[in-house]
Amino acid sequence: FAASSAEVIEAQRLAETLSAMRSGRLPSLSDLRDAAVTCLGHGSFGEISLACADVEIGTRIGELPEGTVCTSVQEDFMHQLRELKLEKYRSASVQELDLDLRENIRVKSEKSAFLDLNRSFFMHRLIQSGIGFGAPVGSTQENATWSEKWNVSWTPETEIQIVEASLNGDTVEEAARTSLNMKLAGSTELSTTADTLRRALLCGLPDCIKTAASAVQRMTVDCASPLEEGRTIGTLSAIVRFGSIRRLDPAPLTVIISQLFLKFCLQLYPACICDENAAVEMITAITAVHDACLAHDFLDSERFTQLLNDVADSDTVNPMLSGFACALLSERGSISPDKLSELVSRRLSKGTPPAEGAAWFEGLARRNRRSLIGRLTLWEKLCSFISGLDDEEFKPVIIALRRTFADFTPAEKSDIAENIGEVLGISAMQAAEVITADITAEEQQTIDELDDFDFGDI
Repeated sequence: FAASSAEVIEAQRLAETLSAMRSGRLPSLSDLRDAAVTCLGHGSFGEISLACADVEIGTRIGELPEGTVCTSVQEDFMHQLRELKLEKYRSASVQELDLDLRENIRVKSEKSAFLDLNRSFFMHRLIQSGIGFGAPVGSTQENATWSEKWNVSWTPETEIQIVEASLNGDTVEEAARTSLNMKLAGSTELSTTADTLRRALLCGLPDCIKTAASAVQRMTVDCASPLEEGRTIGTLSAIVRFGSIRRLDPAPLTVIISQLFLKFCLQLYPACICDENAAVEMITAITAVHDACLAHDFLDSERFTQLLNDVADSDTVNPMLSGFACALLSERGSISPDKLSELVSRRLSKGTPPAEGAAWFEGLARRNRRSLIGRLTLWEKLCSFISGLDDEEFKPVIIALRRTFADFTPAEKSDIAENIGEVLGISAMQAAEVITADITAEEQQTIDELDDFDFGDI
C-alpha cells in the first residue's frame, strides 16, 4: 500500500487527537484504524483492508518450544521440515515450491543430491496421510516427470490433520504406509489397485510398492474387463516409463503389463460390440494400450495393429470404435491411402444408416485431426453424405457432428471451412466471410428449433 508522507503525518495527528477526545494517553488500535481509514483510505476501509490485515494479523505462525509435549507425528513432521529445509514454508501465505527430481551431480553428499526427490516423497506422503500442507500444481511441460511444482501453506487445520494422522502411525511415513495398505485391502477393482501402486511410487515406499504389485498380479488373473485392463496398462506403463526418476526397478511390472496386454488383445474385438456409452470408455482403454505399444518394445505391436485393422474393417462393432481404430491406424502409418479411401467411401455412403456414418466420423476425428484436415477427399465424401440426407435423417446427424467439431480449435474449424468451400466451389475468402458473418434471424430460429428436438430418439 502506497501513501504520501503528508497523509501519514495527518493520520498520526488525527490518531493522537482521537485518543485525546476519548480520554486516552496514547492512540489505541481503534484510533489508529479510524485515522488510517480517514487519511489513507479516503473514507473507505476497502482501500486499506489488506494493509490492515497484514499489520493487525500478519501471516507468521507461532510455534511451541522444543521439548513441549506433542504427538510423535508432530515431532516427526517438524524434524522432516528441518531435514528437508522446508521450515520457511511454514507460513499462512501460499508459497510456490519448485522441485527438480533429478540427481544433482554438482554436490558431494547423497543427501544433497536427492534433496528435491526426498522433498517430493515427503509432500506426497503428507497428502496420502490426509495432511493438507501442500497441493501439487500441474506442470506446463507435458510428461516432465522430473519436475514438480507445489503450492505450500500452513493453516490451523494442518496442525489438526497432523494430530489426526497419529492414529495411523508414529511418523508421517508410517501414516502414509498405513493409508495405502488400507486402500489396498479395500480395493476390488484392478485399475484402483494399480492407482494405489502409483501412489506408493510417488510416496517412495518400496514395501508398499511390492505389496501393491503383488495385488495387481493377483487381480490380473481374475480380471475379465478390457476396460479395467486398458486403464491398468496405461497406469503401469507410465510407472515403468517414468519410474526410474524415483529409482524404481521396472522388471516386475513389465511381466504384469505383458500379461494384461495379452488378455486385452483376446477380449478387444468382442468388447467393441457395444453401445455408445461403453464405446466412449473403450476409446480411453484403447488409447492407453496404443500409447503403451509405442513406448515399450516388449509388447507385440504387430498383433495390436492387426486387431485395429479388424475393428476398423468390421460392420459389427460400434461405428465410433471402428472410426477411432481407423484414426489410430492412420496415425501409426499402418493403413494405405487406398484402404483409407475405401473405408471413408463405405462408411459415408448412402447405403450406411445416417447415425452410424456420423458416429464413425466422430470416432475418426478423435485423433490426428491435422492429417484429416489435409485429406480433401474425406470432406468431399462428408459433403456428399450430408447432402443426401432428408430432414429427419439430418437432425440426429447434425447433433453428432456438432459434438464432434466442438473440440476442434478455431484455426482447425477455419481450415475445414476452407476445404468444404473448395469442395463446393467457394473461394477461401468467401468461406471466411460466411464463417465470420453474423447469424441471421432465420438461422437463429433454426438453432432455437433444435432446443425442442427429442434427443431420446438418438
